[in-house]
Amino acid sequence: MKTYFPKLRSAQVVEKALDRICADEIIGVIVGPPGCGRTEALKHWRRTRSTPHIWIEATLCGTLQATVGALAEALNVTRASIDSTASRIAERLAEKPVAVLLDEADFLCPAAFNKLRAIWDRTQMLRDTEDERGFALALLGSHTLRTRLTQDEDRSEQILRRIGEFDEVPRMNMEELLGVLGAKWHLTAPTLAEGAAEEALRLCRGSIGWLNKIIPNALKLAAKDGKIVTPKIIRATSRTLAGLEEQ
Repeated sequence: MKTYFPKLRSAQVVEKALDRICADEIIGVIVGPPGCGRTEALKHWRRTRSTPHIWIEATLCGTLQATVGALAEALNVTRASIDSTASRIAERLAEKPVAVLLDEADFLCPAAFNKLRAIWDRTQMLRDTEDERGFALALLGSHTLRTRLTQDEDRSEQILRRIGEFDEVPRMNMEELLGVLGAKWHLTAPTLAEGAAEEALRLCRGSIGWLNKIIPNALKLAAKDGKIVTPKIIRATSRTLAGLEEQ
C-alpha cells in the first residue's frame, strides 16, 4: 500500500504549482523523474482541493484525435470534426471554466500540444477578461515532456509562448529518505545498519517509487538474516527487482 508524505519537497512542489496554475488560469508544466511522487501528489491534490477540474491520463490519448475526444468526453461536449469539437470545448470552458490536468503529458503528440494551445487561446478570447485568462491547464510528466516541448520549435513554439509556469519536481534527499524509512517501515537504528540508508538512496536514485519496492524486499531478506537491514541486503534487492540496476 502506498503512503503519501505531504512534507516531501516533491509533494510540496507539485501541490503549490497546481494551486498557482489554477488560481491564475494559465498553462503550466510540471516535470520530474520517474518515481519522484508526482502522480501521488496530483492524486492528493485532487482529493484535498475543491477546485473544479478534470483529470486525463495522456497514456490513453496521445494522438490529436484521442486528446480532443478525451476532453470532449470529460466536459460532456458533443463530438464532431476535430476543429469543431475543439471550438465547442473552448466554448464550454469559457462558459464554465474548469482546470484541465493532463498527467503523463509526454505521451502527447506535437499536434495535440498545439491544439491545446488553440483551445486555450479561443477560451481566452471568448472570456475576454481584463487579465486575459484562459483556463488552468497543467501538463505533468517526466523530463521527456520538456524535451518534447522544446525539440521541435516549428511545431511546439506556439504552446511554448503560452506556458506561464514551469516547475521541476526534486528527487528525494537523505533527510527525506530517513524520514520515510522511519515513518513507513519504522526503520531506524539498530534495525537499520550503518550505511544502509546511503545505499538505499544510491540504489533508488532519490525515487520514492523505487524505495517502495526496495525496502519491502530488503525486509524479507533481513528476516532470514538477523532482521537487520544492512547495505549488503539493500544491494541484493537489485537482483530481484526488474528494471533496478546497480549504478
